[in-house]
Amino acid sequence: MDAVDSVLNATLLPLGTFAPVGAGERQQAMLVIMGAAALVSLISTVVYKMFVDPEEMRGYKTKLEKLQKELQKHQKDNQPKKVSEVFSKITETQMEMMNTSMKPTFFSMLPIITIFMWLRSYAGGLQLETLAYIPFPFIYDKLGWLGWYIMSSMAVSFPLRKLMGVEH
Repeated sequence: MDAVDSVLNATLLPLGTFAPVGAGERQQAMLVIMGAAALVSLISTVVYKMFVDPEEMRGYKTKLEKLQKELQKHQKDNQPKKVSEVFSKITETQMEMMNTSMKPTFFSMLPIITIFMWLRSYAGGLQLETLAYIPFPFIYDKLGWLGWYIMSSMAVSFPLRKLMGVEH
């Protein structure tokens, strides 16, 4: 694990140096965590692109749309036997779709878990309770490292998926 920690330290910690001059530990940590979010997004997007056929996923979505319309028609016509049959087909199609999209998850879990373990030890050692303040006091106005990671991940993963042409 020391070798992995060394690689992640060498890869992610330098991102803190991009903080503005005079920035504190908090801003540097925010950049490092954002870099970790970008790395995890990159790994999961590349693995997804390698293992999932977009045409197959579109086929499942099209089939589900047709089955949903058929289900609504049978419900409207009050045909419980047909509703049950169509519902079974919908469930089967959803399971096939889920199995197809789960393949990349298995292959990307080890690197992602490793990065999260490193990130937890890095962020936990900073002694920073709050990384960012957000303008939603009615919900919660502070973000720790995990909240910042989630927001960074959303900000990075959507454009990355679009850039790489990955549909979900």
